[in-house]
Amino acid sequence: MPISLDDLRKTTSYSRRDQRRKIAPVLLGTSEDTRLAQDFCDYFAELVREGRSQADFSEQYLTQRAGGDFKLARGLVSTLTRVYVWESDTFAERLPAHDWLRLQKIGLETSSALRLAMYDYVSSVNDGFVSSDERAESLELFGAGVGLAPAVVDELLFLDAEANARLKLRTRKDGQPFRVPNGADIVRDYNRLAVETLLFNSSEIIFSFAALPGALVKRLGFLSKIYRVPYDLDLNAAGEVQLRLYGPPEAFGAPTRYGESLTELTFKTLTLAQKLAVAEAAANQVAQTVYSGPRTTLVGSEPTVTKPRRSKATVGGEVSAGSRKNAKNPYLTGVEAAVHIKGKVYALNLLEILPALALDKRRDAPVAAELEPDFTNMLAETKAVYSVNKVEAVSKAPPEPEFDSSVEAQFYQQWAALEREGQSAGWHLEREPEAIVVPAENLIFIPDFMLIRGTQRVWLEIIGFWTPAYRARKVEKLEKLKQHADYKLLLAAALELKADFQPMLFPTVFYKHFLKPTDIVALLQKEYSDLDQRVAHATSQQALLVSQLETQSYIAETALYPALQCYNKSELLGAIKQLNLSSSYVEGYGLCTPDYLERAGTALQTGLTANHSPKTRLTVEQAVSVLEQSGLPFDATRAEALLEGLPGFRIERLSLFDVFLVAC
Repeated sequence: MPISLDDLRKTTSYSRRDQRRKIAPVLLGTSEDTRLAQDFCDYFAELVREGRSQADFSEQYLTQRAGGDFKLARGLVSTLTRVYVWESDTFAERLPAHDWLRLQKIGLETSSALRLAMYDYVSSVNDGFVSSDERAESLELFGAGVGLAPAVVDELLFLDAEANARLKLRTRKDGQPFRVPNGADIVRDYNRLAVETLLFNSSEIIFSFAALPGALVKRLGFLSKIYRVPYDLDLNAAGEVQLRLYGPPEAFGAPTRYGESLTELTFKTLTLAQKLAVAEAAANQVAQTVYSGPRTTLVGSEPTVTKPRRSKATVGGEVSAGSRKNAKNPYLTGVEAAVHIKGKVYALNLLEILPALALDKRRDAPVAAELEPDFTNMLAETKAVYSVNKVEAVSKAPPEPEFDSSVEAQFYQQWAALEREGQSAGWHLEREPEAIVVPAENLIFIPDFMLIRGTQRVWLEIIGFWTPAYRARKVEKLEKLKQHADYKLLLAAALELKADFQPMLFPTVFYKHFLKPTDIVALLQKEYSDLDQRVAHATSQQALLVSQLETQSYIAETALYPALQCYNKSELLGAIKQLNLSSSYVEGYGLCTPDYLERAGTALQTGLTANHSPKTRLTVEQAVSVLEQSGLPFDATRAEALLEGLPGFRIERLSLFDVFLVAC
């Protein structure tokens, strides 16, 4: 838990220039602060070493050590209690092994169980009351019954009392105790807790980036669903990318009700951004020898990664940063939180105090690797639309895509299956590959998917059921997008949101539980069909097909689809009919000249005559062998399709395995 807001040392001010209230925590960083923190560490270590109880703990002594600053003393104590904890000893720790084993056998394993047994004994012997004069005798008689000395019984009865708790190091997840902290550790943790305290009372945090790595955007979209914190991307007046995290505002409840989630997501975003900057610096060094082409980012040119400067201590809530830009992260140009205290809103400039947080030196188990940075993908500028360009780098297996919801994950898997079966009408699905930017509205919109077919690009946004405020902001963005450009965009919204999307700004399909890929295919064919253009293209290929048929006698069906830009059987049949060729189309096999079909029929008829079987028929394997020996260009993998389409022959299926060719 963070420091109590009342115990937090902070400074507030009012800026007449921008008419805003500002707040900053008073952070630690001087050598004197470190020595004071070390004194507190020594005091806590002494309590542990001497086995002192909570009754021996003196906040007054620590306040005197802090020069009478009780807020600082309580803040340091709160910080130390993240490493230390007051815990009562167990019977196993206080008793010899044989005594502990005996108490286990009779079910007296805790102080509460022992007190209950004592009360039962007193109720049965002394009618439920023992005077102070009789207490020693009662303890002796009860102790004799359980095999313990009276003094031991008296100690164990109230071993779990708060005053008897002893100070111990907390235990990590791996079962090992935390290491004993030093003054520098506590200064660093205190600064982080001080910032957390203010962020816990915040309603939104705004990040400003000179350039925003695409990997961070994708990871943030995933984390925002986990923490249930919406986010928006916009362009500010300075042309920077602005990332806004905000708690979903509702009609009731405090504006800071999502402060804890905002705090967690803010620190994860800062940590990941820092990791990405470090990884990008390393990638730049590798690129000098591996790749010499251009690298681009979402806004502006790629910044130069410089060596971090040694930051000075933070005193009075201010950091001598020297400039607005963070030396450790060349992308990040600003971080500001809206903090609510006693009905007033204050602006907290996180960028100024970022060096004091030392996000890369956390002592209490480092932040897990939330993301493995891959800088082969960077959001690149192409007029008003931003796409992902591949940059040559060391090859690695593509990571599995992450999804904001189960609806998106299932849709992606089902679409992949549909595409493998050739039922997606030629549309290929990509996960969050592009961002749409409308500079006139300072708007950045990142759809969930992009659908690609030929030169066509159609974006797909899946909108699930979330808070009313989130839906309102989504509709507002879509309205801006509709007003300023004719983007090809499809919407898939939960059925419960149908009223929110009337009238429909873009072609929309509503789903009940899960989104069906076939519904999207149908909507694409209806709204963004380019059949007329593709038919025109097919007509232009007539001379090429005729020339190919003259030399090869047939064209495989698999080659006809890309040649005529057709994506299903009905389109292919229509295109062939439009061409009015003299050749014949054999379904499932391809386009064949009359001479090709005649030669195939003659070869098979000869094979049937030569077969000395009582019945004039050939197995499919025998028919394939006959065609191969005839010298015809032939696709053996589609033999049955050709045999079924040849005039004068038919396929006879006696069973699943007995398939024969017979003459009609």
